[in-house]
Amino acid sequence: LKTNMIKLYTGGLELNYQKWNIGSSYTYIDNDADEADESFNGNIFQGSIGYDLSSNVNLNFGFKNQDTDNKKTEGIGTALKISY
Repeated sequence: LKTNMIKLYTGGLELNYQKWNIGSSYTYIDNDADEADESFNGNIFQGSIGYDLSSNVNLNFGFKNQDTDNKKTEGIGTALKISY
Protein backbone atom coordinates (compact mmCIF):
# COMPACT_ATOMS: atom_id res chain seq x y z
CA LEU A 1 0.00 0.00 0.00
CA LYS A 2 1.47 3.32 -1.10
CA THR A 3 0.75 6.45 0.86
CA ASN A 4 1.75 9.99 0.01
CA MET A 5 1.34 12.74 2.54
CA ILE A 6 1.65 16.26 1.15
CA LYS A 7 1.43 19.19 3.55
CA LEU A 8 1.13 22.78 2.32
CA TYR A 9 2.04 25.79 4.47
CA THR A 10 1.10 29.20 3.03
CA GLY A 11 1.50 32.79 4.20
CA GLY A 12 0.78 36.05 2.45
CA LEU A 13 0.87 39.79 2.89
CA GLU A 14 -0.70 42.73 1.08
CA LEU A 15 0.04 46.40 1.69
CA ASN A 16 -1.91 49.35 0.28
CA TYR A 17 -0.74 52.96 0.23
CA GLN A 18 -2.73 55.64 -1.56
CA LYS A 19 -3.10 54.31 -5.14
CA TRP A 20 -0.39 51.63 -4.79
CA ASN A 21 -0.62 48.02 -3.67
CA ILE A 22 2.06 45.42 -3.17
CA GLY A 23 1.55 41.78 -2.28
CA SER A 24 3.42 38.56 -1.80
CA SER A 25 2.79 34.97 -0.79
CA TYR A 26 4.94 31.95 -0.06
CA THR A 27 3.96 28.28 0.02
CA TYR A 28 6.17 25.50 1.36
CA ILE A 29 5.32 22.01 0.09
CA ASP A 30 6.30 19.17 2.43
CA ASN A 31 6.06 16.00 0.35
CA ASP A 32 6.51 12.83 2.40
CA ALA A 33 6.24 10.09 -0.24
CA ASP A 34 7.08 6.42 0.27
CA GLU A 35 9.38 6.39 -2.75
CA ALA A 36 12.59 8.40 -2.26
CA ASP A 37 12.59 9.60 -5.88
CA GLU A 38 9.07 11.04 -5.42
CA SER A 39 9.71 12.76 -2.09
CA PHE A 40 10.70 16.23 -3.31
CA ASN A 41 9.86 19.18 -1.11
CA GLY A 42 9.05 22.38 -2.95
CA ASN A 43 8.05 26.00 -2.68
CA ILE A 44 6.14 28.67 -4.55
CA PHE A 45 6.83 32.39 -4.20
CA GLN A 46 4.86 35.17 -5.87
CA GLY A 47 5.03 38.93 -5.69
CA SER A 48 3.01 41.66 -7.33
CA ILE A 49 2.75 45.43 -7.48
CA GLY A 50 -0.21 47.42 -8.73
CA TYR A 51 -1.46 50.95 -9.25
CA ASP A 52 -5.02 52.32 -9.39
CA LEU A 53 -5.21 54.28 -12.64
CA SER A 54 -8.72 55.46 -11.73
CA SER A 55 -11.50 54.46 -9.35
CA ASN A 56 -12.39 51.46 -11.54
CA VAL A 57 -9.15 50.65 -13.43
CA ASN A 58 -6.16 48.90 -11.86
CA LEU A 59 -2.87 47.80 -13.46
CA ASN A 60 -0.80 45.01 -11.84
CA PHE A 61 2.56 43.37 -12.55
CA GLY A 62 3.49 40.03 -11.03
CA PHE A 63 6.30 37.52 -10.68
CA LYS A 64 6.16 33.83 -9.71
CA ASN A 65 8.97 31.43 -8.84
CA GLN A 66 8.01 27.78 -8.43
CA ASP A 67 10.10 24.76 -7.42
CA THR A 68 7.88 21.66 -7.38
CA ASP A 69 8.57 18.03 -8.26
CA ASN A 70 12.28 18.92 -8.51
CA LYS A 71 11.49 21.27 -11.43
CA LYS A 72 12.01 25.04 -11.28
CA THR A 73 9.91 27.49 -13.28
CA GLU A 74 9.53 31.28 -13.29
CA GLY A 75 6.99 33.57 -14.83
CA ILE A 76 5.94 37.18 -15.10
CA GLY A 77 2.60 38.68 -15.96
CA THR A 78 0.48 41.79 -16.27
CA ALA A 79 -3.16 42.27 -15.41
CA LEU A 80 -5.49 45.13 -16.26
CA LYS A 81 -8.61 45.07 -14.07
CA ILE A 82 -11.64 47.09 -15.06
CA SER A 83 -14.62 47.24 -12.70
CA TYR A 84 -18.03 48.65 -13.57
